[in-house]
Amino acid sequence: MLLEASDRNQLKGNILHFNTEYGLMLSNSSKNLIYDNYFQNSENVGYEGTNLENSWNMTMKRGINIVGGPYIGGNYWTGPESTALCIIEDLDDNGLCDTSYDLGEGNIDYMPLIRRPQVFQGRENPITVTLFGFGLFVILLAVFIVKRVIGWGKDDSGKNER
Repeated sequence: MLLEASDRNQLKGNILHFNTEYGLMLSNSSKNLIYDNYFQNSENVGYEGTNLENSWNMTMKRGINIVGGPYIGGNYWTGPESTALCIIEDLDDNGLCDTSYDLGEGNIDYMPLIRRPQVFQGRENPITVTLFGFGLFVILLAVFIVKRVIGWGKDDSGKNER
């Protein structure tokens, strides 16, 4: 993505990944608000010319961010091998890194996002299927036994037996 001579824009909710040069190139672009984006490139941001007062995060607010966290703040930064680029420390458990991420040339994301691995949470009470108060397994077992003992089914000629 290229912002060239482009000021006062808001970039949010973008997935910038697997680009050969930069995920985002700023060229003489200032006062842009860039937050809640997913960056996954060998070089996530490049600069050309004068780029002043760009903000890489907003004030933290409750809401699902681009990587599924509980708060919106900055951006998610990773390399091409899905290696997180910011120090993953989140002592207050809000889904935002506790340390800022320096993008160079005076650009800092003060609230980079953390992507947590998803953990499957099982049910406390397993689901049971019942039929007329009996477990389904008991019913199926009874039908199987009756079929074998009584001989329900077809005889050798293919006709139904009784």
